Amino acid sequence: HKNLLTLIEAFKVFSKENESFTLVLAGQLAENLIGGSEEYKRKLIEAIGSTPNIVVTGYVDDQCLGALYENCSLFVFPSVFEGFGMPPVEAMGFGCPVITTKCASLPEVTLNSAIYVEDPYDAGELCGKINMVVNNLSCYRKDFEAKAQLIKDHYSPTVISEKYGNVFLSVIEK
Repeated sequence: HKNLLTLIEAFKVFSKENESFTLVLAGQLAENLIGGSEEYKRKLIEAIGSTPNIVVTGYVDDQCLGALYENCSLFVFPSVFEGFGMPPVEAMGFGCPVITTKCASLPEVTLNSAIYVEDPYDAGELCGKINMVVNNLSCYRKDFEAKAQLIKDHYSPTVISEKYGNVFLSVIEK
């Protein structure tokens, strides 16, 4: 459901004219993925192996993940299903331009403030959004740096604890 094959296909096209960019896939290695078909895993491993400028990190701790968010040009999350969708929220909290899908909870958790693709399986559309951001990177960086505070305020521990407190009080009152 992370839709990595579409991301890799979009990156293949993008990187033909932007050879200096690297796609960093942070998280489990493809052969260690839990769930999904063996066919999908095979296709993913082949796509990664046949595409230049892709780095697969495997597991990274929070400090390394923060450094990746701080230093990336943009964050692309083409997932088709999320319960919450923490990675794009985290990236936005770092002021990173985020491209994601309109699937499941992603528009809600990104406060309708990310850049969205209409068809999550359309590598051409995804590549177009990546090009759009890269070609106007300073504008998008400035825009998402302003959105970072909105995200941080919305998801601050104080705000979240108040919301939980209100839920608990409403249950107790009933």
